Amino acid sequence: MDVKNAYKVFQGIKEGKIEVIYAEKRDHRTLSPFAHGIVLAALSDVLTMADRERWILAMYERMKKLLRREKG
Repeated sequence: MDVKNAYKVFQGIKEGKIEVIYAEKRDHRTLSPFAHGIVLAALSDVLTMADRERWILAMYERMKKLLRREKG
């Protein structure tokens, strides 16, 4: 971990220079993009490449729908 820069971020939050926004997840069927790699690694033994590609595209489409809905 980059402790030096993490400290700067925490200081910025403490001093009010960095705003923290909490985003509540409403659709629990859609994974965070950060979780995709973890899930795909866990499923790598049972998914074919075609299944993997379909799964990735389905998650991408769900994320696009969520973002469109948020923008209103």
